[in-house]
Amino acid sequence: MFMLLVFIFVLCKGPGCSSERGEGEVRRDMSAVWNYFKVNEDDKTKADCKLCSAKLSRGGSKGSAFNTSNLIKHLKSQHDNEYKEFTLAPKPTQPTLQQTLARREKMSRDNPRAVKITQAIIEYTALSDQPLSEVENVGFLRLLHVLEPRYDVPSRRYMTDTELPKLHDSVKKHIHSLLQTSSAFSFTTDIWTSSVSPVSLISLTSQWIDESFTPQRAILHVKQFRGSHTSQAIVHVFEEMLQTWGIPKTLVHVVLRDNAKNMIKAMNDAGLPSLPCVAHTLQLAVHEGLLAQRSIADAIAVGRKIVGHFKHSALAYSRLEDIQGQLNQPIKRLQQDVQTRWNSTYYMLQSLIEQKRVLGVYVSEHELPDCLTAHQWALMEKTVAILAPFEELTKKVSSYDALASDVIPAVTVLVKSVCYRYKDRFFSNNTAPEAKLHLKQELQMMSRAEAEGSRAEAAEPPAKLFLKAQASTSSSLDTVFEEIAKEQPQAAQPLAAGAAIELDTYLGEAPSPREDSPLKYWGVNKIRFPTLAKMARKYLSAPCSSVESERLFSSVSHIIDENRNRLTADNAEKLLFLKKNLPLTFSK
Repeated sequence: MFMLLVFIFVLCKGPGCSSERGEGEVRRDMSAVWNYFKVNEDDKTKADCKLCSAKLSRGGSKGSAFNTSNLIKHLKSQHDNEYKEFTLAPKPTQPTLQQTLARREKMSRDNPRAVKITQAIIEYTALSDQPLSEVENVGFLRLLHVLEPRYDVPSRRYMTDTELPKLHDSVKKHIHSLLQTSSAFSFTTDIWTSSVSPVSLISLTSQWIDESFTPQRAILHVKQFRGSHTSQAIVHVFEEMLQTWGIPKTLVHVVLRDNAKNMIKAMNDAGLPSLPCVAHTLQLAVHEGLLAQRSIADAIAVGRKIVGHFKHSALAYSRLEDIQGQLNQPIKRLQQDVQTRWNSTYYMLQSLIEQKRVLGVYVSEHELPDCLTAHQWALMEKTVAILAPFEELTKKVSSYDALASDVIPAVTVLVKSVCYRYKDRFFSNNTAPEAKLHLKQELQMMSRAEAEGSRAEAAEPPAKLFLKAQASTSSSLDTVFEEIAKEQPQAAQPLAAGAAIELDTYLGEAPSPREDSPLKYWGVNKIRFPTLAKMARKYLSAPCSSVESERLFSSVSHIIDENRNRLTADNAEKLLFLKKNLPLTFSK
C-alpha cells in the first residue's frame, strides 16, 4: 500500500498534475499562459510579457518554486482581452491511473502499432541485406527503445519462422497478380555456387510488357540446386519453377542463358526457346579471337605482373604517386584485371597505357618484376583500340533496359566498326527478305489463331529493329550506326491482304529517331498496328543478356557471406525474393 501511494504521488508530480492556479480561478491548462509570456534569457527566474515587455517574477529562485500565479495576475490586470481568451482555454485532461500505467506497459504482439513496427523490421532486414539476428543487436534494440519504449522486440526465431514467411507469401501473391497482365514472358537463368557455403542456386528472373507497353520485371526464384548440374537436373528444376508460378511453356517467349553445353541441352530437352547471353558470347569471342593470341597473352601477362607489384607494395605505389605529381599527371591507381572478364583486362591495359610515361621514369629509378618491350607497348595500344567498340557494346547490351531487338543492329555496327565497312545494311541481302517472310508468316498465323479463338506460337524476331541511345554523347559505335541508318532504303512495299497490310505500312514508314524508345513507339501506335503491337509486346520483352541473373547473384553474395554462411537456402531465397520484389508492392 505504501509503494502504491508513493507511485501515485510521483504520478501526480508529472505533467498535467501541477497545483499552479490563479487566485480564485478554476484549474485550466497552465501552459496556455505561455502564449503571452516567455522566459527571460538573462534571468530564468523572470518572465517577459510578450504584450508589454514587463518583467515578472516566476515565484521563486529555484525551479521547484516556479509558478504562473504572477503571470496570470498580470494578464488579468493589464490585458483584459487576452485574459478572457486565456480563461476560455480548454481544461487539462487528467489521465487516470489505468491510462498512466498503460503508457508504461509493453504492447501486445497483436497491437496494431506493434504489428506495423514488426513488419517494418522484417522489410528493413530484407531490403538492407541485414541478418535476421539484427533483432538481437544491442545498438538496434537501444534505437527501438528510444523510438517506442513500449514495443517488445520479437526474437530472431520468431522473425525467421513467422514474419519472414508471412511477408514472403504476401509479396508472392502480389507478383502472381502482376503475372496475369501478360500472355508472353521472357526469362533469364544462371547457376551460382557460393564460395563460403556449400550451396548452389539456380535463378529465374522474368520480364514482360504490360498492355500500356511498360516493361515489368520480377524475380521468381533463386532456388537451391542440389546434386550434379546435368542437363536432366536443370530440366527438372526449371519445370518445377515454372509450375510453381503456373506458367505454361506456351507462354515462354525465350530464355536467356549462358553458352554452357549443359544449359543449352537442358533448354532444348525442355522444349523451351532459348538464346545465348550476348554479353557472355562477346566474352567468348574476345577471349578466343584476340586475347588467346600468344603475343597478346604474353604482353598482358607482363602487364599483370607490373600491376600486381604496385598492388602488393604500398611503398611502390607511394613512389609511383610521387612521380605522377612531378610530371603533373592526375594521381591514378593501376587497375588489376580479373582473368574471367575480358573488359577488366581492357581497363588494366588502358590504365597501363595512361601511365606509360610515369612507368618509364619509375623503372629508371626502381626495379620492377618485369618490363614491357617497345613491341609489347605497341601491341597493347592496338589491342585497346580493337577492344574499345567491344567494351562499348558490352555496356549497351548489359544496361538495365536493353532489349533483344538491340542485338542485330548493335552487332552489325560492331562488325562494320572493326572492319571499317560502311556499305552494307543491318540485314544482308539474303537475311532481310527471309526475316520479312518469317514475320509475314507469323502475322498470318496470329490472325488465323485469333479468328479461331486460340493462341499462336512464334519464334522469329520482327524485321524492324531499334537500337536505343544509351548515352547522350556520341561514340564510335554511334557514328557507325548513324552512317548505316542514313543508307537504309525506304522503298514502298506492295500491300497484301489482312494483317500483312500492317507490316507493309509499318515497314514503308520512315524509321523512328534513334533516341526514341521502341516501347514508347508501340504505346502510341498500338491502335494503328494492333496485330503488330501484340507481337511487339512478346518480342520486346526479351532482354539482350542474362545480366539480370548475374546481378541477382551479386546480391546473393551479400546475403550469404562469411558472417551468415549457415543461412539456409530457403531463407536466403525468401530474403532475396523480398529484396528485389518488395518495392513492387509499394504504392507509387
